[in-house]
Amino acid sequence: MFVRTCEERTSTMKTIPDQVIVTRYESARERDLDHLLMEEFYSNVDFREWFLTRVPSFCPQEPTALAAYRATRRDADQRETDLRFDYLDENNDRFACLLVENKMAAHFRPGQAASYAHEVKMLRAKLGENNAPAVLVAPKRY
Repeated sequence: MFVRTCEERTSTMKTIPDQVIVTRYESARERDLDHLLMEEFYSNVDFREWFLTRVPSFCPQEPTALAAYRATRRDADQRETDLRFDYLDENNDRFACLLVENKMAAHFRPGQAASYAHEVKMLRAKLGENNAPAVLVAPKRY
């Protein structure tokens, strides 16, 4: 089972603090965060369910398979998305998609937010209003 229902996910999750204070780290890069998030989202059901509690509007049906992509091109404008998780049905057709942009220290590139908005709009036209969010994973200052 990949994902529980939204109600099950919310009622069974352990409390994790909203803020974790990092006092020291060694040269972590956005690419490192990409790999960590991709691995945990793909392989750790508890992490995936916790992560999805942060995206309450996204509650697709349980997938037959989950595909994870890093540094993939978006359909709308061929700009890069840090992470994309495709929810696949029994025919390997995508029925939901979660886009993840993460920032550690870099600034947004010109047009980046508008580009994501356009991609989400196109995906929602294909997949449904609640089946294609984009989320930002970043320090609070963003």
